[in-house]
Amino acid sequence: MMIERTGKFIGTAVASIINLLSIERIVLGGAVMEAGDVILKPIIEEAGKRSFQPCFESTKIVAGELGADAVALGAALMARDS
Repeated sequence: MMIERTGKFIGTAVASIINLLSIERIVLGGAVMEAGDVILKPIIEEAGKRSFQPCFESTKIVAGELGADAVALGAALMARDS
């Protein structure tokens, strides 16, 4: 399925971020995340295969909760704070 394949490509990129930065949480958003677990599961699986295990195990990969409004809300907050 095309969405699962896309998830694997995104998972490869996420693994690079995990390996480079060793961060606690990665929040994924955008229109592609509207597919929910159909895309999130392959992302997490591929990131798990390609990451250093200690780094991967300490990183939580989640879908953003703001959906399509995330960009507008972020811009509004930045404008408010400047």
